[in-house]
Amino acid sequence: MIYVPIPNADQLENGTMMEVKVGEGEKDKVLVTRYKDKLYAIGAFCSHFGAPLAQGMLFDDKVLCPWHAAGFSVTSGAQEYYPGADGVPKYEVVQQDG
Repeated sequence: MIYVPIPNADQLENGTMMEVKVGEGEKDKVLVTRYKDKLYAIGAFCSHFGAPLAQGMLFDDKVLCPWHAAGFSVTSGAQEYYPGADGVPKYEVVQQDG
C-alpha cells in the first residue's frame, strides 16, 4: 500500500474540501474532505464528464459536480445524484503522528 501525506490536513475544517496530488500524472488527484471531524478521500473527478469535484459544492456528506450537479458521497464515493455515470473511487485515510 502506498501512503501519500495530506498537506495541512490538521487545518482542514469540518465541511471543507481540498484536492491533493497523489502522483505524477495530470489526473493523479484525490478529493479530501473533513466531515464530522473525520477525513475522507475519494476520486477527484466526476464520473459523468470528468469535472474536477474540488470546484463543486460540498453539501453535508455529498459533493456536487460543478458542471451538471451529479452528487457523490464523500464517505463512500457512491453516486447520490444523477447524471453521474457511476460512483467514484474511495481511498483509505490513515492518521499518523497527529
